[in-house]
Amino acid sequence: MGLEEVEADIRKRIEAQVSSILAEAEKDAEQIISKGKGQVSGLKKTREEEISKISSEHRNREIAQARMNARKEILDAKKEAIENLFAGIEEKLTGLSAADKKEILTALVEKAKHNLADAKHVYSNKEDKKEVSAIASKHGLAYAGTIDCRGGLVVENKDKEVRLDFTYETLLADFRKEAMKELATQLFGGKQ
Repeated sequence: MGLEEVEADIRKRIEAQVSSILAEAEKDAEQIISKGKGQVSGLKKTREEEISKISSEHRNREIAQARMNARKEILDAKKEAIENLFAGIEEKLTGLSAADKKEILTALVEKAKHNLADAKHVYSNKEDKKEVSAIASKHGLAYAGTIDCRGGLVVENKDKEVRLDFTYETLLADFRKEAMKELATQLFGGKQ
């Protein structure tokens, strides 16, 4: 075998090895690319799931915030309606006719006597002094003086140690407190 033949044989073997190495490299490259595509696809899917989850959480937060805002607006509207109601009630109480005022004051004296067995002294505002004094004497009570209030009365026992406040302001404040409890119960299902 001549030099040329040896050289051609070596070239053939080198070319075969190069072709084999290139084929192996291409096969490895395809596997790496395929594996990379799989990883990218997995990462893309994971990222899409995270985005979907974050988007869902954001949407849920927005819905919860909208519900809370709606509740607050309802609560504010109900509070305003209650405040307007109390303002109207107070205005009506101070503008009662003499007959209606006498009826209410009589009922308050009777309630005071019922709640305080040894009631003896009665107080009212200046405007109701004459009427309360007359009602008090009919029920065995002594008119003890005037107090600063819009209407109603205050009753004390004979020792002036126990006092019941039936002024319009106190009665309305008690009624308001009960109305607010009822409102809270309606809005929050009894949770306060």
